[in-house]
Parts: sequence; C-alpha cells; structure tokens
Amino acid sequence: MDSLRGSAWAALWLLLAAGCSPGLLPELGRLLRDPAVSAPLVRSLDRELRIEVSWDEDPAAEEYVLERVEDALAGAFSVVYCGTGTSYADTDCRNHCRYLYRLSKSRGSRLFGPSAAVLGVACDTCRDELEPNDGGPQATALGDFQLRANLFYYRATPALYPGQQLQDEDWYWLQVPPQRVANLLITQVGLPPGSEHTYVYLYRKATTPVRVVNNQLVTLANPSPEPQRIAFKLYLEPADFILEPSLGGGTLVDYTLALHSMVSQ
Repeated sequence: MDSLRGSAWAALWLLLAAGCSPGLLPELGRLLRDPAVSAPLVRSLDRELRIEVSWDEDPAAEEYVLERVEDALAGAFSVVYCGTGTSYADTDCRNHCRYLYRLSKSRGSRLFGPSAAVLGVACDTCRDELEPNDGGPQATALGDFQLRANLFYYRATPALYPGQQLQDEDWYWLQVPPQRVANLLITQVGLPPGSEHTYVYLYRKATTPVRVVNNQLVTLANPSPEPQRIAFKLYLEPADFILEPSLGGGTLVDYTLALHSMVSQ
C-alpha cells in the first residue's frame, strides 16, 4: 500500500511538472502503467545441459522474478532468479529432464504475475548442425554424402501444462529424374539393421506416413515425365515412447540419412 501511495504521489508530482518539462511524460506513463504479465522465451538443446531463458525489458517493472519446477515432480515452483536482467542461463539441470519456467514482475511491494509456464528441456546432446530445417522452405538438400542428425520430442504433463511441448521435424529435398525412384537409407543409431522398432517416420506431402525400418530402403518415386523436386520430412511419433496420453515424457534420437541409389521404375 505504501508503495502504491508513493507511486501515486510521484505521478502527481510528474503531472504538475510535465507542463514545464515535456520529457517527463514518458516517466509519468511508466509510473501509471502496471507491468505486463508475459511468458518468457525458453531455448533448449542449444548447448549441453543448459537452458536459456529470456524476456523483454518492461519499463514499468523494477525487478523480474523467474521460477522453475521439474515436470516429473509436479511440485511447487521455486525462484531461480530475481533481479533487473532480462535473461537467465539455467545450468543446474539433469539430462533429459523437463522443466517449466514462469515469470513475474515486481514494482515496489507489488508482484505482477506469474505468467503461463513454458517448457524447457536439458540434454547432453545439442541440436544437429543442419538446423533450422523444421519447414519445407528450410529443407536440407540431400546429396551424395551421408548426413547425421537428430530428432527429438518432449512434452510436459498435459493435465498440468497443456500444450507445452518441444518437437523437432527435419525436412529434406532431392531432385529425382523423370520416371526414376530414389532409394533412401535411414538408420536410427543404436538399433540393429532390420529393426521395426524405430521411432522415426517419413512423410511426403499427399502420402501416408511411413514408419522407417532400420537400415532398410525407403523409396521416393517420380512417375512423371519431368524432373521433380521431392521434399519429405522425418519426425518422431510420441505414442511410440510415451505410452500413456496423460503422461509427460520424451526422447532424442540420433540417425543417419543417405541417398543409396537412383533406379528406373
């Protein structure tokens, strides 16, 4: 209450002084406006076992309060940062653990927030060097050399944090000559050849997704009389490794991709 009364007196003083000093009007607006409650930006898997959290500067706020909770524990949030900065690097993380972050803002004795919670994931493996290739326009060209990359999918407990997920989809493209078939070889690292228990799926527009059989050929046909640029994506199906829809969870998969051969239809 004292803080609010003090802000009101300060605003009144600035209002009276503004006639002589137009430059004080922005400061008056800052004092009269409450800090805006907004969720932080959370970046995962850019560096090993490190989650980057940032937020926009708010002139109406005096300090920022960032809280964190581990999804698997479903416990109370605890403060991990309080100060005037606009970013925080969380290195107190465990491999493949899911964390939720929310942001509050303070002015005087009043606290504004918290925001909605945002998911972050710590991992000892970083995003692959082909990123970003999460969309068709950013697709990676598949040439003569084998590529190595990874895919991941993580989600928070749906009942607690609905819609909070991290999903990586890798898009590729290749030029297929007229009436030819491109044979691709996709291998999920750590599984034996021929294994049907991969988590990797291939999708080409206007076709049914295909579950990859490990180290077995996947075909992309061009039946037309003209060369065709064929784009496709690889992704993970969460139902394969998160067995209950009500649970949070996730995984990261390393894989290799190569153009094995180009043959006639």
